[in-house]
Amino acid sequence: MQQNRIEGQNQIYREKLLPGGNVLDLHFKLYSTDGVSLQGQELDRKLKASGWKIYQCASDIPEDKVQRNEGLKLDQLSYQSPKAEKLRRRLFTKIAIPGEEGRLSAEIKESALEIEERLSAYIEKNNIRSVHVRNIMSLPLQPAATLALYNLAQSRKDIRFIFHHHDLIWENDREKIYSTPYRKIAELLDKVLYPSLPNSKHIVINPIAQRLIFEKRGIKASLIPDIFDFERPLPYHTKEGALEEAWKEKDRKFRERNDIDENDIIVGMMTRVTKRKNIETAIQFADELKKELDRRLEKEDKIVLGFPPREYRKRNKIWLFLPQKEDLNDNLEYFQELEKYAKKRNVALLTSQEVTADEKYTGQTEVIPFYASYQHVDLVCYPPEHEGFGNQLIEAAWARRPLTLFRYPVFEEYIAPHFPHFASMENGKKLIPKSSYSEGMNILEYEAMKTGVTETINLLRSPNLHLWLNENFHYMKLFCDSERNIDKYTSLYQSS
Repeated sequence: MQQNRIEGQNQIYREKLLPGGNVLDLHFKLYSTDGVSLQGQELDRKLKASGWKIYQCASDIPEDKVQRNEGLKLDQLSYQSPKAEKLRRRLFTKIAIPGEEGRLSAEIKESALEIEERLSAYIEKNNIRSVHVRNIMSLPLQPAATLALYNLAQSRKDIRFIFHHHDLIWENDREKIYSTPYRKIAELLDKVLYPSLPNSKHIVINPIAQRLIFEKRGIKASLIPDIFDFERPLPYHTKEGALEEAWKEKDRKFRERNDIDENDIIVGMMTRVTKRKNIETAIQFADELKKELDRRLEKEDKIVLGFPPREYRKRNKIWLFLPQKEDLNDNLEYFQELEKYAKKRNVALLTSQEVTADEKYTGQTEVIPFYASYQHVDLVCYPPEHEGFGNQLIEAAWARRPLTLFRYPVFEEYIAPHFPHFASMENGKKLIPKSSYSEGMNILEYEAMKTGVTETINLLRSPNLHLWLNENFHYMKLFCDSERNIDKYTSLYQSS
């Protein structure tokens, strides 16, 4: 009888949204250097510092955190495993195979049940009251995980589910990519993606996405920009911007290891190696920047560029640095095409296997924490056609690095008012896709590239550069600093 009363009481609690409590941050992966993982790391660190108890769940939770019961590692959340990739190939195909729909449905539901059971037990064990879900309810990269969370949110009405959409399925060509010939599968995905439930809230990271999700689903999502801890110690500079000798020595050793002259210019393309990031335009930019600098050297002995200053001469190179190795194996063919293209354009391409996520960095001498890699570049190049926000903009502002970029739509509408000083290559509308001239790579129209190169040189040569970099830091801190935005998250965790 007593047991029945307890079970009945628990059932009542599960029908009522309870206040406060612990938070579970949940994503496909949380310890990588992709933008969504970095955002998870930033918020979790800030929440912990503010006194919140944060648990994590992803496919890559480190073993030491599992042992300390700070996280749950679920291999089934990985969208990059051979099993997950094979499932997507079967799901998102043009031609339906007889009998395949039933097999796919059964596999998804079986895996979803296992995920749901493990999550439910972990939530119960750790008194978790809010589950912060990143992108799993946005894209069908791992449909079983999406279904599991949908079912869990339906059954646990006492828990808040915060669905954070860093990407939307209606952006770019994703609807075509994730189109399936199987009607029942399509109906299932339509039901579980972007669910509007009494105990759920939705977050988007830009106003374009906010309008789009309302137009498509009638969801009034909270708008919160990507965040960053601008008080994070800056490897090269003190708060006054002075160079620190210890980090000058680290930069010298980095250049020495990679056979880079002290006056070579390093252009950083700090994104993952994927086609969507349009890395070939950064190669084109590095090539055209060198040509223009060499042309100007016909009248000058040297050109002083950047901060710290480099004395560029004709013998010097322009390097393109790709520090990220996340998803490289998934995009190996594209990377090999980039290598050929860089060779054709005489651009020195530098890739690093030394860079790791800051959360994984343990002080190894020859390893560079990702954020510190910004301090080895003289300039950041960022030419995406589309971006949900743009972590590289925040990171460049924090690291006080000059920036050359496309004025992509989200930047133009949402970020530009907070980022006053940069060089512009106009926007993706000037991009010629898969040009025969450029080995089938995208190529930027000549005038747009010329504008970008000229503005970049003017930026790097300006006596006001140091002041401008500090202004970018200041304005982006006011906009994106985690301290200024954390209440937007905690209010959702505590909402009724």
